[in-house]
Amino acid sequence: MDLTATPGYVGPSRAHRGRPTHYTAGPDTYLGIQLAAKHLGVSRWTVRLWHMKGKGVRPYTINGWSYWKQSELDQWLKANRTPRLAETPPTP
Repeated sequence: MDLTATPGYVGPSRAHRGRPTHYTAGPDTYLGIQLAAKHLGVSRWTVRLWHMKGKGVRPYTINGWSYWKQSELDQWLKANRTPRLAETPPTP
């Protein structure tokens, strides 16, 4: 089946074409899902799943796209970060 002949089909990469990866408004920086995921150290699918389940930081909608405020991601990381085994101080 040739999808390109289907009315309304605009191609597989329509979702990201021409969309900014971040916005800066005054002192605040808003990150797109890819940069937010990289900032949190998880995949974009994990960020999407957290959003659907109501966990994590709520995104802002700008021009129909979801963006996360970087300062809120930093606060959430600080409050919810569990130290990894390599980062825990040795016990005497």
